[in-house]
Amino acid sequence: MERRTWIGPSVLMSRQNGNVGTMNFKRDLIEIVKHYFATEGISFEDTGDASDFAARYCEMRIRRIVPRPRDVHFSREIHDSLGSLAREYDKEGCDTKFEAWHTVFYLRQLFVSGESVLPHLSRGVENTATKDGLLWDYGMHHFHLSRKLENSGFVERSDYLLFAIVADTDVYFVDVRRHHDPDNLLWVRQDLLRIVYVNWPELTDTRELHGVSGKTLTDKEIWELRRKNSNHISNLGRQAIAPLGGGTNFAGSSTLCRVWGDKLVREIEQHEKYFYSQPAELRATLEARGMKFCGDMAFELIPLDRVNLSEETVENLQRDDCLSAGLSKMGFAIVEATTRTPIVVTLTKGQSPQPTR
Repeated sequence: MERRTWIGPSVLMSRQNGNVGTMNFKRDLIEIVKHYFATEGISFEDTGDASDFAARYCEMRIRRIVPRPRDVHFSREIHDSLGSLAREYDKEGCDTKFEAWHTVFYLRQLFVSGESVLPHLSRGVENTATKDGLLWDYGMHHFHLSRKLENSGFVERSDYLLFAIVADTDVYFVDVRRHHDPDNLLWVRQDLLRIVYVNWPELTDTRELHGVSGKTLTDKEIWELRRKNSNHISNLGRQAIAPLGGGTNFAGSSTLCRVWGDKLVREIEQHEKYFYSQPAELRATLEARGMKFCGDMAFELIPLDRVNLSEETVENLQRDDCLSAGLSKMGFAIVEATTRTPIVVTLTKGQSPQPTR
């Protein structure tokens, strides 16, 4: 397959006001994140640099769970919990227990069909300032097992919760627990992690730490560490396991999302350096495909989900020899500002980046 610079349909355009000085991909990123927060109704503090906004964007996308079809897997333990709910409902006629049982399977269908599960999440996902120690430590979401939708857009807080790990293409239903915990340790119960370890060892294998030994912590000790935004190592089946969610930083935010944000900004800076230089070979390639420029070319950063891309374009953007491979895999692309079509630039070994014809 011939690789080429992707510019979409041939068009003629006049950029009378084109000005390379207005091109700022980090500013674009901040505006993208602000638009996402505003559209989703998320409260946020309007301060920080591009890395700060990128990290918060990553956190909220994970916390709010991007809708897409996923396969759902049930642990052996959750089968027991669901069986207990059904038996207790038959014996007591408790509607909340039946509703909890029924909502688990309703959530399963939402995940399988790729629909939003947002109403069942914690209301904390409406504010970037709220913390989620359970998610960043154990890698788990919790879902309220109710079907009654309130004016807030969230379901009524329920007596029972579903704990689950949500991955890109799969969801792992760990267990159902009562919301009320007399010891206030529900969010740090280590038996939740042990269920994951026993049922899906592939989820913990990648987090295993070799040559590590030490004291096994109690749930209470873990609660104290998490309260102080301190990370810890879990002892599962005689194996030391790093936090499944990547851990937290001293601010109580996601360590992995901060790393992701910093990486995204480095990718953006690399693109700013190339596109700000207005390379002659890029202009020649675009003009050869029907574009005409009066003055400087103009480009901007956009999320990939804002443009319709062919499979071929996505493949070209994510090729190892494409300047934007890393950027596109993180969900972004550089587009020509008027036509908003992605630009593919091939990296030639030992030379400067080259647009492919």
